[in-house]
Amino acid sequence: MERSGAVTEQRKHPRAPLRLSARIRWQGPLGTQFEVTETIDVSREGVLLRSREDSDVRMSRAWIVFPFNSLDVSAVQPETPARVVRVERCGDGEYRVGLRLEPAHRASTSIPASGERRASQRVALCLPIFVRALGMPWAEETMTIDFSRGGARFETSRVYNVGEGVRAKIPWGEWQETGEVSGYVVRVEPAQEESARWGTFAELPRRSIPSPYDWLTMADVFHRNFFLNGPAGRLEALLWTTANPRPGFSALVCHPHPLFGGTMHNKVVYQAAKALHQSGAPVLRFNFRGAGQSEGVHDDGRGEREDVRAALDYLAAEFSGLPILLAGFSFGSSVGLRVGCRDARVEELIGLGLPVNNVDMSFLQTCGKPTLILQGGNDQFGAREKLEALYEALPQPKWLVVFDGADHFFSGALPKLGEAIESWVAERHDVPKANPAT
Repeated sequence: MERSGAVTEQRKHPRAPLRLSARIRWQGPLGTQFEVTETIDVSREGVLLRSREDSDVRMSRAWIVFPFNSLDVSAVQPETPARVVRVERCGDGEYRVGLRLEPAHRASTSIPASGERRASQRVALCLPIFVRALGMPWAEETMTIDFSRGGARFETSRVYNVGEGVRAKIPWGEWQETGEVSGYVVRVEPAQEESARWGTFAELPRRSIPSPYDWLTMADVFHRNFFLNGPAGRLEALLWTTANPRPGFSALVCHPHPLFGGTMHNKVVYQAAKALHQSGAPVLRFNFRGAGQSEGVHDDGRGEREDVRAALDYLAAEFSGLPILLAGFSFGSSVGLRVGCRDARVEELIGLGLPVNNVDMSFLQTCGKPTLILQGGNDQFGAREKLEALYEALPQPKWLVVFDGADHFFSGALPKLGEAIESWVAERHDVPKANPAT
């Protein structure tokens, strides 16, 4: 039963049952507490999870990491700010706690008295930070809001003045070795939230804070496992977002034949997605109907084309106004590229391991969109001579890269495949790079 006086939860998005390891940082009157638990379900705006903490619905502030890698405690695992919106007591003495994920903080639009002028963009990133004013022996443990090349904005309950000197330390990753660094306050602003905490922007030595696009790893950005609404039921999906607030494009990668074990976790699909993500783009993968946890049954490519359209609808809504790059491997290329050629939202195509031996790919001859084709020289499902004949008939602009000695699954050539995609994208887009984990 919901606790008396609890804030009524208003959900705008459907929940998806999903169990993921999660770590919660509770901010309370007695300081910071940690709890490792697991999610019950997730939506675009929040999570429901089990907790041993009897949280105050109106006041509890929290930060969440999920999925949480408890085996690598030394890794930088940025946290998402959240607020408790619902608490239910369970029969086993635990609680079901609803957290609403908070959007990235935005700075005040008014010109600060300090005249702060940033030469680089801020990157929203929540990490623990210890900050103390000069001459004060005790540091406040709080959380960052965002970073730029020269500074960090953080929440605080202390009073700082513009120009005041501070010492700051982030006990994570490469900052662990740096220790305390000196800086000074360049902006103080009230936070727009119930807790009435304050946001302070402190300028720190440029060399002490690397560029966010240099030190962000794939694990540092928000990975979203969820279900798309497909025409034959829910489609299991995975979205990698990017630290770049203005990416040049979004990308969709389609997997090989599900009746032969193909899923969105296929190594070729993963390598292509990783290369696109490393090039600064948010990347969506999904399982066709009947594959993985996706509902429905295989439809020999016909219904799968509708699945691709559903994925494109999601990307177009999630990243409104961005052109879409569509990539597909094997079966994913025959289904995905066919849809991509006709969909105006898709502006670029990448075909990997085209199965030209048994599938008619002649629709590409009338496509006309920029198309990169990557093929193994010994592809058992796409003979080189047939592939080259198809390529010759394609309109410009087009590119073909053949990896000598590689088979259909690019065995021994996966790193080169990723490099080829990154190089092609770099020639066509001016996008700051993230640095996904290998």
